[in-house]
Amino acid sequence: MKELSPIFIIGIPRSGTTLLSNMLNVLDGFFFPDETHFFIQKTRYERHSNFFRKKVSFGEFYFSKRRAYNRKLSISNDLINQFNLLSSNKEKFEFVLTLKGAKNDVICEKTPVHMDCIEDIKSIYPEARFILIIRDPRDVFSSLLKVEWNFMFPYRKRIELFKKLIKISHLDNVSTIKYEDLISNPSKELTRLCNFLKINFDEKMYTDFNNKKYSNFDLKHEPWKANNTKQLDTSNLYKWKKNNTELCKYVSDKLKNEIDYFGYESNTTNIKKWNFMPYYFKEWFNHIFTRVINFDLFLILLNRY
Repeated sequence: MKELSPIFIIGIPRSGTTLLSNMLNVLDGFFFPDETHFFIQKTRYERHSNFFRKKVSFGEFYFSKRRAYNRKLSISNDLINQFNLLSSNKEKFEFVLTLKGAKNDVICEKTPVHMDCIEDIKSIYPEARFILIIRDPRDVFSSLLKVEWNFMFPYRKRIELFKKLIKISHLDNVSTIKYEDLISNPSKELTRLCNFLKINFDEKMYTDFNNKKYSNFDLKHEPWKANNTKQLDTSNLYKWKKNNTELCKYVSDKLKNEIDYFGYESNTTNIKKWNFMPYYFKEWFNHIFTRVINFDLFLILLNRY
């Protein structure tokens, strides 16, 4: 692959990263394949103990068949060995991109939680450009509750990710786009985005993005992405207002600064703090549980990794 200013789409999961990647896939020479999770898994692997890393190679860790992002790949020992023999992380990442179906000169990648790996990515691609998509946190929380992997993003972790958005939005080579603006005024927002990427805008980006040939997901295994097969619909915006639950008030209280900064409507009036106790309990329980339980190490001890 040629190094032509790689493009990374990042953001909180359920903020519209898949939609945006499919819109860019409409353009000739661009293709964002299925999520790689490469950099976030590299970080997690490096945080493991020496004992763990002596037992499990990075290839075995990354290509574990229990990881959802490997669902479409044919994993074999030969594949893992080939990956491990590559001398640099750049080669390994581009090897994964090729496996995922990357087929263009510009390196394009979309894994939302790579928002936590910007410096790592820049160490390999100093000229990388990042598109940060932001959505009202109350809608994100509500949407995450509906997906089967929501346990991976407990309340505390979601809050921590949201609190990083303001800082990330000010970094060099980062263009911020709001999901709500993209849905309500796609022509304006995509034109601005194309100017940032120095590419030509095409209205087919928001009229044809739902064509199956531009998709990078499997609806059979990812039914929560069904809206990406339809045309843009403004009725999908601000759904939290129709179900103004204690959860939405809890989110508004915890993320008031971020909500105000990005221009979202506040709903922190008449908040009864004691009503938030179930959420605070879940927040701390998830935090303690993830700190105490090391599932990867547990599998090693059972010889089932």
